[in-house]
Amino acid sequence: MTEKMKIIDFLRENQLDAIFVQKDENCRYLSKFTGSDSYLLLTKEELYLLTDSRYTEQARKEAADYTVVDYKGHLAEIVAKLAGEYHIKTMGVETVFSYQMYLSFHKY
Repeated sequence: MTEKMKIIDFLRENQLDAIFVQKDENCRYLSKFTGSDSYLLLTKEELYLLTDSRYTEQARKEAADYTVVDYKGHLAEIVAKLAGEYHIKTMGVETVFSYQMYLSFHKY
């Protein structure tokens, strides 16, 4: 079973539309991307690796199964745009998801 299928199964089992991953070690484990400043947005349709322009080339090489997005500006704005495209209503987040980040996501 591929990683993508495992993620899709997890989403279905937990009645989630997406998962947002922010811990470096979890991003690295799931995507194989070894750079820093990265986040993952995992949906049933697509796997996204969000990073800044310093790492996009490296990310495309190391995380071949992921669509790499250069998040210029606000991370929350990019996540909100993608959430809208995929009609994401329920999103799982890691326990390290700060209240400040929650507020920035909730803004969009």
